[in-house]
Amino acid sequence: MANRVLKKIVFCVTAKLSSPLCISNGEGILTDQDVIRDHDGNPFIPGSSLTGAMRGYLGAAGDNKCIFGYADSGQDSGEMSSVFVSDLIFTSRVVSRVRDGVALSEYKTARTGAKYDMEVIETGAEGYFFMELVIRERDRETKMLEQIRQVFNGWSRHEIRLGAKKTRGYGELDVLSVRSQVYSGANILKYADAYRITDGHSELPDVTQEWMETSGKEGTRYLTIEVPLRLAGGISIRQYAVKKGEPDFVHITIGEGKNRKAVIPGTSFAGAIRHRMTEILSELGEKPEDSQKLLDEIWGYVRAGADDREEREESVKRQSEARRSAIVIDECILENARPLTMVRNGISRFEASARDGALFKERSYVGGTTTLMIRIKKQDQEEERRILDILLPVLQDIRNGYLPVGGQTAVGRGIFCGNGRIRVDGRELEGEYA
Repeated sequence: MANRVLKKIVFCVTAKLSSPLCISNGEGILTDQDVIRDHDGNPFIPGSSLTGAMRGYLGAAGDNKCIFGYADSGQDSGEMSSVFVSDLIFTSRVVSRVRDGVALSEYKTARTGAKYDMEVIETGAEGYFFMELVIRERDRETKMLEQIRQVFNGWSRHEIRLGAKKTRGYGELDVLSVRSQVYSGANILKYADAYRITDGHSELPDVTQEWMETSGKEGTRYLTIEVPLRLAGGISIRQYAVKKGEPDFVHITIGEGKNRKAVIPGTSFAGAIRHRMTEILSELGEKPEDSQKLLDEIWGYVRAGADDREEREESVKRQSEARRSAIVIDECILENARPLTMVRNGISRFEASARDGALFKERSYVGGTTTLMIRIKKQDQEEERRILDILLPVLQDIRNGYLPVGGQTAVGRGIFCGNGRIRVDGRELEGEYA
């Protein structure tokens, strides 16, 4: 039975990266994860990545019905997607950098084989992508438009993120404008110009206010915690330099020249907070298996691959081999921090003289303020309270300078103090953790 197309709604979305982005091309030539590029070497964001992020926000798995289609493998049936999503093409200058990372043991030493690096697109790159919604005779148009509105709500609240390490501050987009046009039988000839871009801009009518402001009326899916902090001394989270004339290693920064600012990756805060949570649970006398279960519920996990056949078969029987973190920690930008370059040397304890090959130069940052943003995925009130009960004491340790962040903490780096009250969903906390 025919199901004629009634109309097409084309959206042109202009967006800007408000945090670093890592979408890998699946190869590791320059780094462990190289950014995906087109045939001319220009980075872009695949439409499949955008679609997957939006579909995930709607809570639809591959076999669930939604505007992005579905495939029911059990019934050998499915439905084609009603939405076309293009690649995101960057229109501004794109700066890519290499970021280093390492997994630490409970003693803050590097785990064997856990050192990695990855290429990221830095904050500030602007671009655009298209979405096209096709509405047919038997479609429920109102419900489809509501799902589109939910997607824009996710973008406006930064609850839709892209690429790797999205729960650690990466892959956040700011929607700058939305342009849209409805095409039906009355104006179908104009559809030929729907995807026209002139000087990096679409000629479709501007509907930003209609879609972005009204989309924000839906409730947020995350509990937001804001922790104002002031850096009491210096901080050093290494980004190894590759430019001639630069120090041997420098603290991670974004921007260039006078706009360069120090940043603290979400991974650094996450590692410190998780480690302190483990210590607190141990001091409270929790059984190791119960502590690990709670930490897995909060921070997520990925089960290691089994080595032999029996272990692999047993692994398949498990209900889930991965769980996404319930906590999202944003990357922090240090405002008004000052760079400090130092030449350092290692001293031989036997000869009390300089050790050969131990002379190096580093650039750290001192002073400055920032706000640590933590988002907790909303669950039932009991689960939220369990997370807050273990998280708030850790945040208080950071504010009191008891829990340093980053490298060289044994020599006074990474110590913070409070710079205002902790806020939960915009409300200032009272009492012990204020």
